[in-house]
Amino acid sequence: MLLKSYGDTSKFLLPKHFTTNLETLLPKKLAMVYHSLRNNVLKSKEKLSIYKVKVKHNDEFLRVNLTLTPLANGGSRQKLMMVTFSEDKSYASFSEAGNEFDEKKYHDEYTRNLEDELRSLKEKLNSTYEQLDASNENMQSFNEEMISANEEMQSTNEEMQSVNEELDTINSEYQLKNRELTEINDDLNNYFRSNINGQLFINKELLLMKFSPGTVKQINLLESDIGRPLSNITTNIKFETLIEDVRNVLNEGSVITKEIETNNGKWYQVMTMPYIRQSDHTNSGAIITFNDITELKKVQKELDNSNKVLGMAIDAAETGTWTIKLDTGEFTASQRLKELFGFNCEDEVNYAAALSKIKQESRSVFEQAVSDTIKTGQKFDIEFPVASSDNRFDTWVRAIGSLSLDNDNKPEYFTGVLNDITINKQDEVRKNDFIAMVSHELRSPLTTLQAYIQLLMSRSEIPSRAFTLSALEKANTQIKKMTSLITGFLNVSSLEAGKIKLNIEPFELNDLVKETIDDILFLKSSNQIIVKESPLCEVDADREKIGQVITNYISNAIKYNRAESEIVIEVSCSEDEVQVAVTDKGLGISKNDQARLFERYYRIDSNSTKSISGFGLGLYLSAEIIKHHKGKVWVESELGEGSTFYFSLPKKEMDSIKNTLKVDVVSS
Repeated sequence: MLLKSYGDTSKFLLPKHFTTNLETLLPKKLAMVYHSLRNNVLKSKEKLSIYKVKVKHNDEFLRVNLTLTPLANGGSRQKLMMVTFSEDKSYASFSEAGNEFDEKKYHDEYTRNLEDELRSLKEKLNSTYEQLDASNENMQSFNEEMISANEEMQSTNEEMQSVNEELDTINSEYQLKNRELTEINDDLNNYFRSNINGQLFINKELLLMKFSPGTVKQINLLESDIGRPLSNITTNIKFETLIEDVRNVLNEGSVITKEIETNNGKWYQVMTMPYIRQSDHTNSGAIITFNDITELKKVQKELDNSNKVLGMAIDAAETGTWTIKLDTGEFTASQRLKELFGFNCEDEVNYAAALSKIKQESRSVFEQAVSDTIKTGQKFDIEFPVASSDNRFDTWVRAIGSLSLDNDNKPEYFTGVLNDITINKQDEVRKNDFIAMVSHELRSPLTTLQAYIQLLMSRSEIPSRAFTLSALEKANTQIKKMTSLITGFLNVSSLEAGKIKLNIEPFELNDLVKETIDDILFLKSSNQIIVKESPLCEVDADREKIGQVITNYISNAIKYNRAESEIVIEVSCSEDEVQVAVTDKGLGISKNDQARLFERYYRIDSNSTKSISGFGLGLYLSAEIIKHHKGKVWVESELGEGSTFYFSLPKKEMDSIKNTLKVDVVSS
C-alpha cells in the first residue's frame, strides 16, 4: 500500500484514482519489475536496484532506474520500504545495441514468483482445512455440553416459576401502596386547586384531616387536632356557620362563598368546596379556604364614602349624570337628568328617548359630538337646549363627558354630567339685547353726523379752507372707526342669538381679494400690498362674509405692521380646498397668545399694542364665519419677525351649511 509520494511521479505512475496499491499504479512492465524486486528485498532485507527499464510515456520511451530500500519500523510487524524512481538519460537513443531492457528475464522471474506465491497459498489453505476439521470436532463436544446445560436450565426455570409466584404476591402489595400514593396525590391536587391562604381538609364524618399553617389565624389549631371533629374546635369567627356550610357541600356538591369577620377585625372570604377523589370522582369531604380581604374591605369602604360624598356634591350642584355602555347601547340616567329632560322619576329612559328631548336644530350637532368622542376619545363638551314639557320656555344645559376604558384599554363606557345653564343663557341674551340696543342707538346719530361731515367736506374744497377740510377728513375717519366698532358688537349679538345665515354661491377668490384690497387702499394705507394669485381659484361660499374675513386679516396686518413695510397676500388652490394667507412684518405673537387669539374679546396685553384700537372681535368673528363654512383658521408667528394668518375653505359645494349663519363683519 502506497503511504506517501515525493517529487514528480507523473512519468512513472498511472493516473488512477481510488487505489493506493503501488503495483496497480505502475505501468505493466515497471509493475512486473517492481514485483520481482520487492520479493527479493523482502527475502534479503537489503537494498536492491534495477536500471534502464524501458517504459513508454506520452508516446515517448524513457529508461527508468528502480531502487527498493527496506526501512526500520520500530519493532512493528508492518514492513516498510522506500521505492525510488529515476529517469536514466545516459544514452542518447534506445535503438543502440545492448541498451534495451531484457524484458523476458524479468518476466520469467515474475512468473516464478507468482507460482511460488500460489504454492505457498495452497499450503496455507490445506493447513486451514485441517484446523477447520479440528474445530468441528470441538463444536460437537461443545454441543454435548450445551445439552447438559439446557437440562440444568430447565431445572432452574422451575425454581424461577416459584420465585415469580412470590413476586406476584409482592406486586399486589405494591399495587395497594400505589393506590395509597394516588390518594395522597389527590390530596395535593385538591390542595393546590384552591386559593391558598388558610385551608382546612374535612372528611365526610366532619373530622379534621389536614390544615395549612395560615389557618391558625382564624381557628385555634394544633397538630394534635388532626382527626378531631370540627365541632370540637374553637374559632375567632363572628357568626360562624362552617359546619352548616360543610354539610351543604357534602349533600349538594355545591361551592359556598361567604365574607366573614373575625374577632380581631379582620375580614376573610371563606370558600367551602367539595373534596373530589380523582380515581372515582366521588365527593369524600370538603375544603375550606380562607382568603384575607381586609385591605379590599377598607378600599371598598373608602370608595363607598367617596361615592357618598360625590353623590352629595352632585345633588348639591343639581348635576345630572348619564352612562352609555358602548357594546350594548344601554343608557343609564340619573334622577336629575330625567328632571332636566322633562321625564318623571319613575320613567324608564333610553338613549333615543333622551335624544328626542333635545331641540331639533341642536340634535344632529349633539349626535355628531357623541360620535366624535367615541371614535377619537376627545373630550365631550357641548351646550344645547332641551324642549320643555309645555313648549313655552327651553331649558339650556351644558354636557361634559369622556370615555372610560376597560382592563385592555378599550372604550367600555361613555359617561358624563350635565348642568342647567338656563340662567346663564338668559343673562347672555339680556346682555346681547343691551349691546344691540346701545349699538343701534349710537349708530343712528353717528350716521347722521357722518352725513353732515361729508356734506361739509364736499363744500370746503377751496384753498382758503384747507385746514377745515383736513379736520373734517380726520373726523370722518374717526366716525368710520366708531361705526366699525359698533357694527362688531352688533355682529356678536346676532351671532350668539343664532339669527345669522349664509348665502352660498360660487365665486372667484382672486377677484374677491383684489376688490377687498382696492377698498382698503382707498383709506390711503402707507403699506405696500403684494398679491400672489393662484389661477382659476373658484369656491362655493358666502362671498360677502369671506370678503369680510379677508378685510379683517388685512386690516389687522396694517394695524400691527411696521410703517412702510410690505404685506403679502397669497392665494393657493388645490383639488380639495382653497387657502388664503396674509403675512406682515409686524410685532409678532407669542405662543401663549396664539392659542387664544381667536377667542371673543381677547386682545394681546403688551405696551406695544395698548395704543392700537379694537375690542378683540374681528378675529373671533372671522373664525366663526370660517367654522360655519367647515373651514379652518390658524396663525404662524415669531416675536419680532411678523405673523402669517391663514384660513382654508373646502372647494366643493357645502349644502350642509346653507342657511345656518349670516354675519356682517368689519375690522376691529
